[in-house]
Amino acid sequence: MSWKQTAHGKREALLSSIPQEWRLSPEEVGGRTKQRNVVDVVAERISTSAREITEQPVAQLLQRLRKGDVTAFEVLTHCLSEYQYQDARKHAAMLDEYWRVHQKPIGPLHGLPVSLMDRFNIAGLDSTCGYVSGIGKPVGADDEGVLVKRLRSLGAVILCKTSVPMSSMMGETDNNIMGFTLNPYNRMLSAGGACGGELSD
Repeated sequence: MSWKQTAHGKREALLSSIPQEWRLSPEEVGGRTKQRNVVDVVAERISTSAREITEQPVAQLLQRLRKGDVTAFEVLTHCLSEYQYQDARKHAAMLDEYWRVHQKPIGPLHGLPVSLMDRFNIAGLDSTCGYVSGIGKPVGADDEGVLVKRLRSLGAVILCKTSVPMSSMMGETDNNIMGFTLNPYNRMLSAGGACGGELSD
């Protein structure tokens, strides 16, 4: 199989992991091809309660999670690259059960959904750092990075990995797996390099 076929297969697998009801139709995407700023595309399609959560500063969101005003399960939102929504849901449900029983958070990041650049090792997910050669080689639990383990111990929910340029070394986020990451504020511009996928989520 060629590297192009491998990359195409990975993109298709990532797309298929996202529930159909969360995807924009070709008409919705096609109707916006000339629109430069697409920041509000998702906001226009989610509920008022979901918007409240996604538009809240992290410090306020963590405070609401600590008090039990919102659950970790409710706060899970949908960004993507390497995607593990089902595992994130299980972890969020476990955190919510802990809060229900103990009436306190597990740690200062209790229930906060976190995305990480695709250069960090997360158990069960590929770590490609933008290289096709990393596809299909998921990381084992023993090889999960210290940062990831620390985030989990503080109560964070690891949701997904985001696109990076190859080796995270270029000024624009472009690789042979996901392609070019556009700036949602102006699609004529790049989202930047090293962590462009993080900036566009």
